[in-house]
Amino acid sequence: MLRRLAALLTLLTLLSGGPVLAGDRPATEAAALDAATAALCNRRVAVLGEAAHGDARTEAFKIALIERLVARCGYSAVLFEASFYEFVQLDRQRRAGRPLAPEQVATAVGGLWKWDRQFQPLLSYLARQANSGKIRLGGFDFQQGGREQDFSNFGAPAELTAELAPDKREHCRTQFRDLIFKGSSPGRRTATSECLGQIAALASSADAEVRRERREMLANLLAYTSTDPAEANGYTASRDREMFANFQRWMARWPAETKVIVWTATAHAARAPHQHKGFEGVRPFGAYLAQRYGRATFALGFAAQGGTTRWRPLPREIAAPAPDALETWVGPIAPGGAVFLDHATLARAGSRPAGLFNHTPISTDWSRLLDGVVVFPAEAPADDIRKGG
Repeated sequence: MLRRLAALLTLLTLLSGGPVLAGDRPATEAAALDAATAALCNRRVAVLGEAAHGDARTEAFKIALIERLVARCGYSAVLFEASFYEFVQLDRQRRAGRPLAPEQVATAVGGLWKWDRQFQPLLSYLARQANSGKIRLGGFDFQQGGREQDFSNFGAPAELTAELAPDKREHCRTQFRDLIFKGSSPGRRTATSECLGQIAALASSADAEVRRERREMLANLLAYTSTDPAEANGYTASRDREMFANFQRWMARWPAETKVIVWTATAHAARAPHQHKGFEGVRPFGAYLAQRYGRATFALGFAAQGGTTRWRPLPREIAAPAPDALETWVGPIAPGGAVFLDHATLARAGSRPAGLFNHTPISTDWSRLLDGVVVFPAEAPADDIRKGG
């Protein structure tokens, strides 16, 4: 009975113009990983998305892909959708010749991933590779308030205000603390912006490298305080614009032609504007990359035919895809398998709904937004090491 059902599904897929999975390339995760590696190997920027933060299958696939891209394809930097400030501090440690510990990398990466059991191997790998000089690390998000991120929340404000007059220094440090720990409000954003203006006017006595880092942190904070987080689209527009500015800042520090892997959400990775909630009419980070680097970039998305995804307070079930969805179009995938769809295949699929953004179906021509997609038969939430999972 199961064989007849599989044959029927395969026939329906063929009749709908879908890809043949059982021919040259079986629908195994190893085959999908091979295909993704080949597709990204010769690009300059590999942007690895994820439908939702904390998707276990996606995290494991991305980690395996990163190791391959570094070992086989000459990639030598990894950037995270994580605190720019914390990674400035890590880079200072690298310049000073002090080795990084996995725990320090975890702090910089932040709580979206650092407590995921599936993510732990990457932390050790990145620390080893960074200490050996094989890769460089960076973060490109302007947001503050990350748990346990002491430099972002305390060190950076203390450093930036250090050369203000004593009364102004204490006043501005209070404004920073209030904005981070009491929440954003028009009054707090205005007061913090005034402090940032005073800091920018200082003639700093620091060396050239530190002065540059402080200018860059100031630019991030000015962008961070320029829009209201409650205005989703405006805030996202400011955030993604500054993400790209930070990407360029890291590229300017590194050797020419450095090949970079970017770890982010697929909604940010998209090569063009789209209709995901909070992104309507917004130019995403990936669109800036595409304009600057063209086809030297590769935006990879992830989807699943079912399973569950991390949600608060409990995991959320991923709804079964519609009959015309991209996830259905690829045909049946065995448990533990995966399918890689390249750009030509996405173009052949045409406009279809797919849950590539937060597992919420959106209908579009996905070849306009992404260069490739990995589809799993089922996704699962990452295990939280704090809960013994």
